[in-house]
Amino acid sequence: MVAIDTNSNVSSKLEVLKARDVSAVGRYYSSAAWKRLTAAEAKKIDAAGIRMFAIFEDDGDPELTDDMGLNHAQLAVSQAQAVGQPEGSAIYFALEHLPNGYTSNDVDRIKDYIAGVKAGLSGRYKLGVYSDGVVLAALLDTAMCDYAWLSASRAFPGSQSFYASGRWALAQDPHIDQKWDGLSVDVDEAAADFGAFRLAALAAPAGGPSPVASADEAAAPSAFAKKAATTALEQWTFFGRQTYDLAGRVVQRGHTEGEEGFYERVGTYWQDGTNTHGIDGRNHDVPWSAAFISWVMRTAGAGDRFRYSTQHSVYIFQGIRDFLQKRAAAGYWTVRLAAAAPQVGDLVCWAREDGVDYDHQKGGNYKGHADLVVEVMADSVTVVGGNVGDSVTKRPLRRDGAGFLLPTVQGGETLFALMQCRL
Repeated sequence: MVAIDTNSNVSSKLEVLKARDVSAVGRYYSSAAWKRLTAAEAKKIDAAGIRMFAIFEDDGDPELTDDMGLNHAQLAVSQAQAVGQPEGSAIYFALEHLPNGYTSNDVDRIKDYIAGVKAGLSGRYKLGVYSDGVVLAALLDTAMCDYAWLSASRAFPGSQSFYASGRWALAQDPHIDQKWDGLSVDVDEAAADFGAFRLAALAAPAGGPSPVASADEAAAPSAFAKKAATTALEQWTFFGRQTYDLAGRVVQRGHTEGEEGFYERVGTYWQDGTNTHGIDGRNHDVPWSAAFISWVMRTAGAGDRFRYSTQHSVYIFQGIRDFLQKRAAAGYWTVRLAAAAPQVGDLVCWAREDGVDYDHQKGGNYKGHADLVVEVMADSVTVVGGNVGDSVTKRPLRRDGAGFLLPTVQGGETLFALMQCRL
């Protein structure tokens, strides 16, 4: 059996792999889009009759805490489901600690990280670890992982003896970065079972559930999502259809918050959306964008499943907690941009001050912004938000090749998360 791993898209190199009798290729899940396996690539690999195995890696030297393990596992699961990786197969997690590898002194902290990974996988995928011998032996001895993938550096602690033990599911050849017709690959020895998968395994039996939708495919929006999008677009039309381009430049100007006939509508957002009285569009020093989103949610029928607030950060932070706790009653879960493809009815989340991102939420008290996704296209989405340029504004945001939103800075705001509609 010939197995390889690579951080490059192999879609254009499948004939090269087949000519070399490759039967399995390892590809990445990651926060970095450039090396991430996409649904389109996975379909091509599968169509070529080649199995896949998956590894999550951001830098191979993660913070060794259970929180970080949980975050990485949740990100990996989201990307695995977007690709169509069947549950029950394996996702490996990279622990390299270059240039010298881990030692026995690191094992306790590594176990903390792996405990978080296990919690995040929730039994849906088997847990593999890519590391040196001392780490892999310790994890197998305590039944903390299902598969062990030995890294190429045999000089790392415990690696020679672990290789000799034969306990590995995969063992990377020390001759790394081999060039195959312009493709950089590592060759791996493989046991009979190393958690590989084929997309064909997702085919549902008659009357069974459908496969998970890929990031390339926009799911049919729910009745609530349609209502929310329609409601937001009606307000955009009322305000004169103000529109920005991808660079945040004005394409068409609309009416503004302080104009006669329009400042009253802003007052409606405050009163009906957040039960705040005595404020309208003439209060130019009071941002009304969160009141607008709250009004759209309430008008569309979110009921008690949305955290209405005059401050975006309140419901963004609530969505993160609901996601981490898997609170089923929550109408929205806040996830990382690389964790899910946007759909109609989702909210895109922006930070308007330094030091704020998915992992640093300042207790849910910071300057932020959110827009509602109203349309999904192949390479972009369209969002509508209030108090953008003192109006209700529509603007596009770009998607990457896998269908995920790209981190964007626009008008001093940083896009950092997605609130997934569950209503």
